[in-house]
Amino acid sequence: MDNDNPGQAPAPTPTAPPVNPDAQPIQAPAPPAPGQAPPAAQIVVTGPKTERESVLEKETKSLQTRVSELEDENRQLKTIKAPVNPASRQKKSFLEGGTFFD
Repeated sequence: MDNDNPGQAPAPTPTAPPVNPDAQPIQAPAPPAPGQAPPAAQIVVTGPKTERESVLEKETKSLQTRVSELEDENRQLKTIKAPVNPASRQKKSFLEGGTFFD
């Protein structure tokens, strides 16, 4: 006996699948026409949104709003305001009522 597994029946030999002479060969589906989306893509676009998608959409919108607010605040903080220079104003003369502290 030339069996690798003693005590077990020998493995059946593989056979070819049955041939049906009347059957047509299965053809791959034709690719969509140029400029037209595949059917699966149309279903994804037109299909209803899941609860998770709607929650993620709201979170994304709130994050975008927060980012724009922070960018505005950052821009305001980075702008240099013109310093008020007290020496630039015209001093009053003593005769016009000016004092030492003016």
